[in-house]
Order: sequence, then C-alpha cells, then structure tokens
Amino acid sequence: MKKVFIPLVFWMFSAFQVFSQGSNLVVFSENGERFYLIVNGLRQNDQARTNVRITGLTAPSYKIKIIFEDPGLKSIDKTIYLAEEEIIEATYIIQRDRKNRLVLRFMNQAPLSGLPAFTPNQYIIPYHTTPWPQPTQANILPQNQGGINVSVNDPQLGFNMNIGINTPAQQGIYPPQAQYPPQGQYPPQGQYFPPQGNFYSMPGYAGPVGCPWPLAQDQFENVLQSIRSKAFEDSRLVIAKQVIDANCLLSAQVKQIMLLFSFEDTRLELAQYAYGHTYDLGNYYMLNDAFTFESSIEQLNNFIQQSGPVGQQIRPLPPVYGGGPNYAGPVGCPYPINPIQFNTMLNSIKNQSFDDSKLTLAKQIISSNCLWTSQVKEIMRLFSFESTKLELAKFAYGHTYDIGNYYMLNDAFSFESSIEELNNYVKGYRW
Repeated sequence: MKKVFIPLVFWMFSAFQVFSQGSNLVVFSENGERFYLIVNGLRQNDQARTNVRITGLTAPSYKIKIIFEDPGLKSIDKTIYLAEEEIIEATYIIQRDRKNRLVLRFMNQAPLSGLPAFTPNQYIIPYHTTPWPQPTQANILPQNQGGINVSVNDPQLGFNMNIGINTPAQQGIYPPQAQYPPQGQYPPQGQYFPPQGNFYSMPGYAGPVGCPWPLAQDQFENVLQSIRSKAFEDSRLVIAKQVIDANCLLSAQVKQIMLLFSFEDTRLELAQYAYGHTYDLGNYYMLNDAFTFESSIEQLNNFIQQSGPVGQQIRPLPPVYGGGPNYAGPVGCPYPINPIQFNTMLNSIKNQSFDDSKLTLAKQIISSNCLWTSQVKEIMRLFSFESTKLELAKFAYGHTYDIGNYYMLNDAFSFESSIEELNNYVKGYRW
C-alpha cells in the first residue's frame, strides 16, 4: 500500500504544480512596432517591446490592450479566451488589415508541454496583478533640482498650463557640437565623448537630436485636447507655439499638432517653427504626409537645409559603431540606422507618385541620417534616370557609414561615365 501511495501523491503534486503554472499568451508585431501589453488593466512589460510572452495565466479569459510606443498609432482593445481544459500557449499577431489599420489577430495555440522555454528576442514575464512602480517623469522637475517651470497663461484664450522643463545644465545651453569629432573624421571603432546631462534614448533611433527629452505621451494628450478646444485657428496657433516653445517633442507629435489645422500655410509655419524643438530630427520626413502640396514639402526641406545646426544641439550617440561583419574600413558617419527604421523610410519614398517627390524625400532622409552603402544603393534603385542616381550617390557620400564599400554602388549605374564621375567626386570630397 505504501509503495502505491507514494507514487500517487507524487503524481498528484506534479500535476498540481504543472496546472498552477497556467497558460501562456504570446503577442508579437509582424512589422516590428513596439508596444506595451496591458492585461486586465495592468501593464505587463516595463519597456515597449515587439514580442512579449506572459506566463502563468489561469483564468479562461482576459481583457487586453495594446498601446504602441509610437504615439501616432491607435491602441487596440480585445478580449482573448484560453482553453479551460488544458494548459496551452496562445499566440496573437499584430498586423495591418486591408485598410492599413493595425489589428490583433489570433494566430495559433499549442499545448504548453514540448514548447521551448526560451525564444530569442522575446520578452518573457510571469503574469502580475500589481502595478509597476510609478516612473519619475524626467522632463518635469522642481525649480530647485536643475529644471525650470514655465507658466503658459493667456486669459483671453482661456488657457493656463504650468510646464516643467528638464535642463542638463543651464536652460537652453546643451554641450556644444565641438566636443565630438568633426564630420567624416570618426576613427574606425573610435569613441564619442559621452553626452552631458540626462538624454532620452529612443529605441531603434540613433540619428541627430534637437532637444534632450520629449514630452511624455499622457501630457501630450492633454496638450492636444487644449489646442482642439479652441474654435478658431488663430487661437489654436497661439497655444501650439506656446507649447512648442516650452517643450521638446517627437516628430510624430509635431505631425499630430499640424493635423489639427486646416490651412496648408499654417501647417508649414508650424513645421518650421517646431524644428528646433524636436528630439528625433532624423524622422522629420514623417511630416511630409501632413501636406497636400509638393511645394510645401520642398519649402520645408529648404528650410531645414538652410537652418543648419539648431542652436547648440548635440547628438547623444553611443560609441561609434564597431564596424559590421567583415568591415574595418573608414567611416563617414558614426552610427547607421537599423534595418526596421530604414525599411520604413524606404517605403515612404516608394509611396511617392513622382520622381521629383521621391528625390526630395530621399534627400531629406539622407541628410538627417547615417546609412550603409547597401542602403544608399537600395534608394538609388528606386529611380529610373541615370542622372538622378548619380546625384543621389554624390549627395549620400557624406552620410554613409562604410564609405570603404562605396564601390558597391557601381552596379546601380548603366554607364561607365557615371562610375567615373562618382569616383572623381569621391576622390575630391572634402569633409
């Protein structure tokens, strides 16, 4: 009896232990959009991710919400159901529907036994029912802690807002560009001096920045609501400029403000006004979609090129990229953009109807980013005319990381004379 009882107890304990583990929920984005996963009203991941696995789910259903890191993407709400009779892993995918909207769709489910415990690039966390500790908002500081408070008040417009601004040292003075090596003189596998002060690190972005810390999304929603509440565009424009003056915004947030206005010239005025108050300057091409006329895009592009460095902005970059696989040659810029970011930019260029529009956008993107030679080649292949390809190849040389591989662009040309002209240009290039 004793010999039978012990295995039976052990089996019952093991079964209870497996059952108590609960099922898993996996949510991932098909195109790499980063998101927060909210389950029954509680955020599960501490940072925005592209692939999240929640373990230990024991209830038959859960209310979930997907909030994207990109403030321009609409959140998704859904109720998901898990099998009650067995422990499973249910997988859902975030993808675009036929109307180009992001939706959450069931993909598959499988018994938990036999599934790998670890998947590369997947964030795994046990389901928790307590809130994360409230983060300190780094862009709101008391006056005695290195920040200042700006009071934006206009009784005539019925607007009153107190905004705190984080400053690395003294307001409006960031460490100067001169502390970094000059353009084109980055030694292979060299180092930048570390930036001073607290700077936001935007996942997936390594381009130039125009201000240190963008406005938190919940505060930005309040700003949008305040602007929307005004009946006349003149009143909206006054508030928008006051908010821009006192804050650091993301390119996507600038675009959202622009879309609150009907007149093209007002949108252009705002885009130019906000350029010196935008964090991710390398993404400023995203504003082009807010315009109706090609002339507005060209005017904005000319404005950016003529503006040059905005104030004493810095680029809070990581160390110079250590040279990709099998590359240890000279570099022309410090840190190339990642493939996901580049594909987004490439699709933006492809979506333009005319070659002139494509060229304007391509130059705008190139001038604000650091590319691989292979990425420059992909952009060139979007154009039919040899002269346009050559123009782009010359334009991109000072914005290319692996300039030792620039000979790879030769395959994009049809005529030997174009290759010779590019070669002569590279030989005579002066950083």
